[in-house]
Amino acid sequence: MGLEGHPISASDLERYGYCPLSWKLHKDGVDAEGKEIIAGTKKKREVRNILQNLFNQEHYSDSSYQNFNSVIKVAIFTNLIGILFLLFVNSLVGYFLISLSFIWLIIASLYLYFFLYSHETADEIKAKLDVEDKKSNNSEHRINTPKLFSNSIGLCGKPTYVLENNDEIIPVDVKSGRKPEKPFFNHVLQNAAYCFLVEEQLETKVPHGIIRYGMKEKSHTVTWDEDLKNLLIEKVSEMEKILNGDSEAHRNHNRPGKCKNCSRKEACPERLDN
Repeated sequence: MGLEGHPISASDLERYGYCPLSWKLHKDGVDAEGKEIIAGTKKKREVRNILQNLFNQEHYSDSSYQNFNSVIKVAIFTNLIGILFLLFVNSLVGYFLISLSFIWLIIASLYLYFFLYSHETADEIKAKLDVEDKKSNNSEHRINTPKLFSNSIGLCGKPTYVLENNDEIIPVDVKSGRKPEKPFFNHVLQNAAYCFLVEEQLETKVPHGIIRYGMKEKSHTVTWDEDLKNLLIEKVSEMEKILNGDSEAHRNHNRPGKCKNCSRKEACPERLDN
């Protein structure tokens, strides 16, 4: 399980898939350099903050609607009991209960206002960012998740959010970089980690994962099957061997342009020069 019992993170898998040597330099404490890193970090933070606001608004909307339903039922029940008391038992008690029902009605109206406001705010955020997946249906519900851990293969991670659809949960990873024609291998590997964690830890069916490059771009589907699961386990095993000193990390490509754009190229002993 990683080094000294620490699990390997999904982010580590993403770095390893990009270049094992760059990942190892990161683990050895070599800081990333370049303006792109600063800009990318800022953009990721912005995306995370916007999505957190969306989660909050959806939570407020759901809780306000539930409270509205509960309070309006109390108001109706209190009003009916008040009418019965007014007609058949005690007029003073009846008037009191009817008056009390109006107070409950005012409270219900406030919850209705909070629900409508939060719901409208959430819709505005979704419309602005276009976070609704075109393949989604109305039964899907987007939720936030805590960080997940798997002791079986020594893995941890937290997807940007997940889509809950009946008995299926789909992990979604939002990337802030440029949109490729098809997902990068290292991003697929990271998404596979989320699929594994969600399936194992939440004990639910995961048909596929989703990768989004930017908030307004079309999403990519990552099929979660045995082949991808085996590849994930294989890569985690490779990383554990490197961390434990049983193997070495090396560059996994022959592309000078990739080395040129690497944020740790200055410290890399295997970099390719143009």
